[in-house]
Amino acid sequence: MSDPWGVQQGPARTEQAGELPARLARLAEVQATGVALRGEDPYAADFPAAAELPEVQMLMRQGRRPLDGAPLHCLLPAAWPTEHRTWLPDRLPRVGMSGTTDTYGSEIVALPEGEDWRDDYSEHARAAGLPDPPANRIWLLRSPWPRIPVSVIYEIIWSIVERNRRATKSQRSIASQSTSFPGTNTRPWTPAPQAHVNSSTPGQPLAGLVKTPRQ
Repeated sequence: MSDPWGVQQGPARTEQAGELPARLARLAEVQATGVALRGEDPYAADFPAAAELPEVQMLMRQGRRPLDGAPLHCLLPAAWPTEHRTWLPDRLPRVGMSGTTDTYGSEIVALPEGEDWRDDYSEHARAAGLPDPPANRIWLLRSPWPRIPVSVIYEIIWSIVERNRRATKSQRSIASQSTSFPGTNTRPWTPAPQAHVNSSTPGQPLAGLVKTPRQ
């Protein structure tokens, strides 16, 4: 794919974004002025979320969901079907939280340039052989299967990653034992074939989504 990130793809069409909601506007002021908010309740102060933006909420009502922020999912837009992905300009404030064990309260501060965790996406992309992702985008995904929500697809991806991680760990363990006892009849262990998501039947039951290819 010559353009996995859809660099030439324009943003989703929504109503004019307008002003930020009150909480985000307060955090945006911290970013703009550099003046921290002190004495904040660390259990009540959440980080800015895409779902707080009115333009994102509009697309969510149409069945799209903001990309989950876990690093595991940061490259998904590059592999997602183009007709089921879109993006909006990222207007979220870049702020962080700091505090000490001496006091209960914490401070909300502006993040220095280059310290946003979203900047790590480029490193992950290069490691996967992809070009750097476009900056300042909020990705929104829609499930290719009408009856299967995006949240379930995240769970499937996680289960495959976990299974492969355990298989790799077991393979290394067996290889280590075989090396420790030369001359034995221990056969190298081979993990099961990679699972894949079967998308041939939209809306199929979840149990049929992840299958092992026939030999």
